[in-house]
Amino acid sequence: MLVKQLPRVGAKLFRWRSFLPLVFLPVGLWGLRDAEYLDVVLRDQMDDFFEAFALGVSLMGIAVRIITVGHVPRSTSGRNTKEQRAAVLNTCGVYSVVRHPLYLGNFLIILGLLLTTGLWHITIIGILAFALYYERIMMAEEKFLLDRFGEAYARWSKVTPAFFPRFAQWRKSALQFSWRMVLRREISTWLGFVSAALFLDVAEDLIADSRWELDPEWLLALAVLLLSYVVIQRSKKSGRLRVTDR
Repeated sequence: MLVKQLPRVGAKLFRWRSFLPLVFLPVGLWGLRDAEYLDVVLRDQMDDFFEAFALGVSLMGIAVRIITVGHVPRSTSGRNTKEQRAAVLNTCGVYSVVRHPLYLGNFLIILGLLLTTGLWHITIIGILAFALYYERIMMAEEKFLLDRFGEAYARWSKVTPAFFPRFAQWRKSALQFSWRMVLRREISTWLGFVSAALFLDVAEDLIADSRWELDPEWLLALAVLLLSYVVIQRSKKSGRLRVTDR
């Protein structure tokens, strides 16, 4: 039965959710063959505005993840890959308006990156691939949470949308925002976003114009994040980034 099979598939995808999206990379590179035409069109129109808009979409996704992670209790909403974990059921803060805010954040980040190509067929393919991929992961997570929390989860999920927020039912989180929690968990998200943006920028130039060019702003951002990643990893091992207020 599909109702049993899909959560099992989702559980497998959950373990590799940070890496499997890379299989769609060849499709994106193929689509960038049209980037030369795109550049000509957008230069004559609002190239800078469109790129700023796309960047804003991705930054909005990063902001959603920051707000979510900054308010969650320990042992929830983690980056674990071997198995599902949830010490408590998150129902406040961002979780009061949407059941999967971290995946919503991921969607906005990826959508912004897709939009930077300016290729609508690639953007649509990317959206459909995201929906197909994450739908199964969300089904697996929801089955785990239903088994773990039972009626409490059923009541919360009945009034809380899975993916499209219902802002009217916002309830403030009881926990204070923690930058330590954000730094511990989200540095890899920021590093991945900047790496992907730099890669797309270079790939577009190579495929469309046969030229190699590195954007200095993206390079600087990548260098800063790489250094930050090293510092944060060392701080985590030394205990200086330990979160003790939750």
